[in-house]
Amino acid sequence: MSNWLRVLVLMIAAAPAEVVAAAEVAVRGRIVDASGRAGFEGAIVRIEPLAPSQSPLETVTGRDGTFRFAAVSAGDYVLRVEYVGAPTLRRDIRVPSDGMDLGDVAIGASVTMLDNVLVVGQLASLAAADSRKRAADNIVDIVSADAIGQFPDQNAAEALQRLPGISIVSEQGEGRFVSVRGMSPNLNSVSIGGARLPSDEDDARQVALDLIPSELLQSLEVAKTSTPDEDADGIGASIDIETTTAFDRPAASANATVQGSHNAFTQAWNPKLSTSATRVFDAGKGTRNLGVALSATWSRRKFGWESIDNENGWPIAEESAEHFRSPESIDQRDSEHDLERRGFAFNLDYRPGADAELYLHTLQTNVGDNQVQQLDRYRFDEGDVIALTENSGTSADARLDKSVTFKREVRSLSSVVGGYSNSIGPWTFDIDSAWSQARTRESDDFEASFHADTDLAYAGTGPTPFLTPASAAGFDPSAFTLDEILLERENASDRETHVGLDARRELDFGDWPGFIKFGGKSRRREKSSDIDIATFDEFGRDVSLSEFATTIAYGLGPFGPAIGVYPLRRFFDDGHTLFAINEEETFIASRGRDYRIEEDVDAGYAMGGADIGALRWVGGVRVERTDLQAAGTRIIIGTTADGIPLLAPVVASKSYTDAFPSLHLRYELSPTWLARLALTQSIARPSFSFLAPAQRIDIEQGEDGVVRRAEIGNPELDPYRSDNFDVSAEYYGDKAVDVFAASAFYKRIDNPIVLADIAGTGAYADFERVIAPINGDSARLAGIELNYTHRYVSLPAPWDGLLTAVNLSLTDSDARLDSSHRRLPLPDQSDTVSNLVVGYEKGMLSLRVAGNYRSERLLRLDQPEDPAFDVYEAGHFSLDLSAKFRLGDHWRVYFDAINVTNRPLYEYYGDNDFVARYETYGRTFQLGLRGEL
Repeated sequence: MSNWLRVLVLMIAAAPAEVVAAAEVAVRGRIVDASGRAGFEGAIVRIEPLAPSQSPLETVTGRDGTFRFAAVSAGDYVLRVEYVGAPTLRRDIRVPSDGMDLGDVAIGASVTMLDNVLVVGQLASLAAADSRKRAADNIVDIVSADAIGQFPDQNAAEALQRLPGISIVSEQGEGRFVSVRGMSPNLNSVSIGGARLPSDEDDARQVALDLIPSELLQSLEVAKTSTPDEDADGIGASIDIETTTAFDRPAASANATVQGSHNAFTQAWNPKLSTSATRVFDAGKGTRNLGVALSATWSRRKFGWESIDNENGWPIAEESAEHFRSPESIDQRDSEHDLERRGFAFNLDYRPGADAELYLHTLQTNVGDNQVQQLDRYRFDEGDVIALTENSGTSADARLDKSVTFKREVRSLSSVVGGYSNSIGPWTFDIDSAWSQARTRESDDFEASFHADTDLAYAGTGPTPFLTPASAAGFDPSAFTLDEILLERENASDRETHVGLDARRELDFGDWPGFIKFGGKSRRREKSSDIDIATFDEFGRDVSLSEFATTIAYGLGPFGPAIGVYPLRRFFDDGHTLFAINEEETFIASRGRDYRIEEDVDAGYAMGGADIGALRWVGGVRVERTDLQAAGTRIIIGTTADGIPLLAPVVASKSYTDAFPSLHLRYELSPTWLARLALTQSIARPSFSFLAPAQRIDIEQGEDGVVRRAEIGNPELDPYRSDNFDVSAEYYGDKAVDVFAASAFYKRIDNPIVLADIAGTGAYADFERVIAPINGDSARLAGIELNYTHRYVSLPAPWDGLLTAVNLSLTDSDARLDSSHRRLPLPDQSDTVSNLVVGYEKGMLSLRVAGNYRSERLLRLDQPEDPAFDVYEAGHFSLDLSAKFRLGDHWRVYFDAINVTNRPLYEYYGDNDFVARYETYGRTFQLGLRGEL
């Protein structure tokens, strides 16, 4: 780190000793299309002196296309505007001694709105994203609102998967989490309008982006390198989400969408409604200075999935002289969901003066999910193996468990961001404050399980082994006896607040225009999990499944009798006061997973930058202080004569301070080519489930004496720390959307966190097994990313409406586990991630075919010392189709086909011959009508 600081000091020292404050003259304006209705964000605006020895001044337009130069000397200049897809604009200007307002500066062709490739359609989305990428000081990738609307993506996670180096983690057939450059989603930071988003997961940091409907989005930005004025905790990436403001659109706008979708698995039609409206008003003595934006969406989605799960791997059977592997148990699952999603955003922006702005942005989303899940668990390990081959087996007198779960889950996300920005001469001041909260509430979960003793058989080991009872009892509901009923309530909450202050000063370093910037931020986060479980296992009589039996359609094999959840719930409600509770299991389950963590992060930074001809450099350092307070429960089982577990509160604390220097260089090799170099450091704090000081200790009397086992958290974990190197070359065509980018990156990560058995060490010297999260030694991650977009304008009509966009990410990682002396790829890292989009846009018609490929990735190590228990997700290719047709100026009808290839999810142990999980979801088709004003 000290060497990095020396580099920064030497760079600043290399500048002329005289630092001169810039002249107190401002030049402002707004970059718009030829009609004057649409402003362009991300346009590079330069004021070039006529004297070639002087460096030009440069700025980038804001969300509504406005720009401001705080310090320009009076004189003659050339104004130059660059925006991807538009010819470079050059205009002679004369700046008077009291500054000037250039008003609206138009770029692009003078065409109607529907024909303007810079404003609407596929080309507009690409141009907007690539312009912001080109103008950025750091390395970023961006998805604009228009691009989101071009794909059948349901939420923010699915919209991000189209970017280079990004893959998504799906649950229940819908994208939920985002992996960047193969890093775990826990290593990303996510914010919306400046508010850091917490996680609704009870044990993780990863943000579930399926909570944010795509209709509420204005843009998504993925920063793969960070500058000192940004939070440092984004080893994977920092993801920033923007919702629509009134200044993003013309003076008044409105749209509404009505959609119906059909899922092939459930054969159900699902409705969806969304709307948004913006309006700019005159307030006080101002003109068009008060903006109000509203967005709302509602949808209901009935869907389901089928799966085969093996949670315990394929150990070598003791009965097998040939070392055949056989499962301890395999599950069949059938799940049906009735999901209702609501989202609402309200943004208020006020500009009391030309250089000042007040804003208040809010977001509220929630997802309610009523789900019924049927499960058959084939317990081969409970019987005697009577037949076993390399890929089949039969167990006599084994056990078949059947269970049904009814769950009501509500997940919610809320954020409120307020701030003030003001420019006074060469100074710009920003202050902002934010509050955000994510919650998961399960208020009435109900689970019941039955069992029967029967012969069981399987044929095949993966991906879809055929499972069947080998005797009649497995198909007879009267053979199944009620074991237990569980009632569960869960309340997981994650809340974060922050206050930040930034100040920026425009300066001249001799002939080099530049700036200095400094500020601070204080963040407060509180994460808690509270779970209550009641276990009933005595019902006054033997209760048979025949009283509640029903049937279901299950496509992955014979399922036998299923459980009618509603008759069973009535049985419980009518008699539960007479049923006996298992006090010990209830006690352990209700207290062992509760925890509360408070995490405070206080940060300060200083940075600067300058333009030295074609070179722009930005560098500085950020310092963050982290204070952690954690509370949980230690549960000790088996130490008392009456068998009652012992409880003891556990509290822990940890503090550490880190400095994060960074340096970003951007060099314009030509008007169309530029190169970048970034040297940064970043951090990722451990997941909350790892930090929680909860402990479960089991003590049993074995044949050879006392046997002790434990599962513990570790609040003493060190965070991941990463040194990052990034370099890129980018090409931007000057007359069409023709973009190429190639980048390479390398990360050295210290303190990666893994689960390990630490029995025999320290306080656990006399334990047989202790599973705990620990810090590993180090890991590395390296890769390249390629991205190419081309519009075929040179082809004869009608083929001149064709465009392609392709990106490819090749990544390699290597991590060392001290506990097993093995070297492995990082979890969640895919070697290859690629997207291919073929689009067509001509007149009223717009078509897109989007393919996404991700190679296999390591998910977890169930037994770190044995590679046969490493769990991988198989590589897959998915295909989506989208077609849109405009009906006049204000209406558009569209059709989407999602998961055209009917891609299943497949996870396996060791190699792809042994299933860990297989899920299938079916195709989805959408038909909608959108109106715009």
